[in-house]
Amino acid sequence: MTSSRKESSGRLEIVFIDSEPPDVGGGGIRTYMRLALQACRDAGVAAMVYSHNPLAYPGERSLPIGRKPLPAPLRGLAYRICYRENIHWEHARWLGAELAAGDAPCRVYEFCDYQGYAFFALRNPILKARVLVRVHTPHFLIAPVTGKNPAQWPARLAAWREKDCLIRARHLTVPSAEFVRGKLPWLGNWTYVPNPVPPLSADPASLLAKTQASLPDSVPVSFPDFPPLPGADPGSDWVAAPDKIPESAERPPAVRIMPDRFLYLGRVEERKGILVAIRAFLRLAPEMPYASLTLVGAAAPGPYAEQVRALVDSQPPLMRLRLVWEPPCPAEARPALFRRFTCLIVPSLWENSPYTYFEGMASGLHCIGSDCGEMRAAAQATGGLLARPGDEEDWLRIMRAHCLGAGRDALAAQASFLSGRRKEIPGLMFSAYRRAAGAAEAGGDRTIPSPA
Repeated sequence: MTSSRKESSGRLEIVFIDSEPPDVGGGGIRTYMRLALQACRDAGVAAMVYSHNPLAYPGERSLPIGRKPLPAPLRGLAYRICYRENIHWEHARWLGAELAAGDAPCRVYEFCDYQGYAFFALRNPILKARVLVRVHTPHFLIAPVTGKNPAQWPARLAAWREKDCLIRARHLTVPSAEFVRGKLPWLGNWTYVPNPVPPLSADPASLLAKTQASLPDSVPVSFPDFPPLPGADPGSDWVAAPDKIPESAERPPAVRIMPDRFLYLGRVEERKGILVAIRAFLRLAPEMPYASLTLVGAAAPGPYAEQVRALVDSQPPLMRLRLVWEPPCPAEARPALFRRFTCLIVPSLWENSPYTYFEGMASGLHCIGSDCGEMRAAAQATGGLLARPGDEEDWLRIMRAHCLGAGRDALAAQASFLSGRRKEIPGLMFSAYRRAAGAAEAGGDRTIPSPA
């Protein structure tokens, strides 16, 4: 076992537990931890992370998560009954032992995403007072177990383990109060601490100018050409929309046609609602011949992704130039990816606090999403466009509204919203960490710093 023991210095230290699989992705959970680690560094607070892929945190102090098997007779039985769920138990047992071996009085342990990893740490009388659980997207909500099929008992056990950790934890933080009230109404004793947000890629004025700029050279040549205005320079990038061309010879005001490039970024799975958005786009496409939709992400196992693939592949050749599905994009390539688009869509059926939405805002994209979770709070603060989750008509409405210019003024508001959160969130984060650290000390620890 790799020990991380250190002598207590009386200073706050945060230990993050990343339960994401060992691939290079990790989605919003790893984005959260990278930004949280950066916030610790900016505040002069020591921090480290345990992960199945320490290489996902370059420049950070990171250690691999190991396994602590059950005793010999039970181990063989557990492997035979359900190998995968047993591996989760072994990781949780290893973490409980590892954290106890390297414990120090002012250490706070934050378990992110899969709460079941905190099972043994929360049963340790020394650690439990300083274990903080951050509620992202509990797995039992994504894959609920229904019926009484005996083959489902390992999944039932995993769901019980995760719920038990949520109930047992003394310190819970949630990035969306809306999500917890709607999806986990039985959960109490939680504190609202929004996710740290990425830095802006430019100042608000530059972001607004970028999106308002014309991009005629990027329009695929196979798209239908609009006829020029009467008397207009054939080489001009000023054109008229079809419904603006009058029957009379009078010249109407010029209308700049801007290619609206919609981006969906994330896993293609049922909860993400992308099928509804694709159908809305296919209805929008004849009205807006310069619009396109690109999906970027991996296909989740199961029939839903196959249904999405079949719908995309069934389109005629010209439409296939406007409706594209690309492979997943690593975190370091996302800035270049965002520069190719003008609008990010997040059509999820339900969400907690989707990082893709805030990354798009920080990159200067107009972000439109479902009316759920933290997207609701962000849209209400910025004047962004929202649609009812899973409602094709409503998604057609807001995608059409975006193409007609609605919400473009929200870009400056989005930048202002993110700037405000970047100032506000570190204080909320460290306040929660100090409460967890102080809960184990009589009257708290006066040596724990208060980061600016």
